[in-house]
Amino acid sequence: MNLRKATEADAPIVRELWEEFCAEVPPPPGGEETWEEEWRDTRQDIHDGLVYLAEDDEGVAGIARAHPPTRGRGHVELVQVRPRARRRGVAKALLRELVRELKERGAAQVTLDVLTSNADARTAWGRLGFEEVSLSMQAPLEVLEQRLTPRQAGSRG
Repeated sequence: MNLRKATEADAPIVRELWEEFCAEVPPPPGGEETWEEEWRDTRQDIHDGLVYLAEDDEGVAGIARAHPPTRGRGHVELVQVRPRARRRGVAKALLRELVRELKERGAAQVTLDVLTSNADARTAWGRLGFEEVSLSMQAPLEVLEQRLTPRQAGSRG
């Protein structure tokens, strides 16, 4: 397996991997992004040297992407390994490169976001030492409005 930094020329394969991730782990309602939005952010991370691709004999097997550290914290934005390459250490190898790069840039902590419904990912991240530090919640607006509306007391006669 070969690991390398992604370049803008990798846009088509980066898009494929991002689309595979989104199909596998759909974002919650309202969290969807267009490829153009994703590419704007990914392109910046490529310029910052924080997007790595893993390649094997069949081509690109995975991607890992992070944002530069802010206040000592780097943030992993995406890790996706194609099903054919899973359970072969690809994700760990990609993360090792990101962690090395983030540490060189002053990171002392690494964060990431994971959906509460993604039990497999939560277990895998936990094994690597990640701990839950916050919880983001959402409610459909209609439900929230309904529950915030004062109830009318019935007439008493």
